[in-house]
Amino acid sequence: MAYHPILGPSDLPQPGPVPEHLRFDMKMRVAPQILQGVPPTDQANDIAAFANTSGGVLLVGASESPVGVLSAYVAVDYATAQQVVDAYRRALLECSPHPVIDARPIELPSAGNVAARYVVAVNCDPYLAPVGVRMPGQTGGEKSWFFPVRRGTNTRHLGPEELGTIMEPRLRRLSLQLSALLPRPAGSGARPYFYFTDRGLHAGEVARIDAEGSSVAVKLQNAPSDMIIPLEAVRMMWTDPFGATHIAIDGVVTDSFHFRPSRL
Repeated sequence: MAYHPILGPSDLPQPGPVPEHLRFDMKMRVAPQILQGVPPTDQANDIAAFANTSGGVLLVGASESPVGVLSAYVAVDYATAQQVVDAYRRALLECSPHPVIDARPIELPSAGNVAARYVVAVNCDPYLAPVGVRMPGQTGGEKSWFFPVRRGTNTRHLGPEELGTIMEPRLRRLSLQLSALLPRPAGSGARPYFYFTDRGLHAGEVARIDAEGSSVAVKLQNAPSDMIIPLEAVRMMWTDPFGATHIAIDGVVTDSFHFRPSRL
């Protein structure tokens, strides 16, 4: 997966310098009315945004400091944690198609006879097709939908002219495959091999994906800056028996480390 799921206590980040990012969002709590059965539109918005981007995890019961990092856990008992899990599962009913999530209570370490306390991790897989969220307050007939995406640490809704950025199946698949190579943290990612039309072979690193611009930024070894490559120029990706990733590009690298299409 393109993100690190939280599946148990050992996966929980420690309070301190842990900021939100493209694949990690913190929520202190879920509103009581949502736990009592009000349609969880905000929760559907959050999971669809991750599904429409490259996956991610929502950590409910995490308090942010004023500078946006994890300051403390605000844990609840098991019954309340299970209500939160149920709210996110109900949120799937507000989405079409239904994204794939794994919502689970995570027990916080405790000492002595202290009653067990829990936070909730909602792991959201990326989805190949665009995921829409039903607009609230609609009754009968055809429904209207909005399409949230994750951009940086924020969620925003795509406009009609932007829907194409997540609708083209081949480009969407490439975007998700390339996102899995993004370094976390910077400089620690796998270094795939890039093959260009002029038989140029370069080791490098996927720096970032621009879904709206349908492009990928790569940092080739010894290059002074990132090179922008349109997703349409990525011909294929494969992994060899030793686990190395290879990416074939329809284009060449100029002397100044810029990309040039092989055909104009």
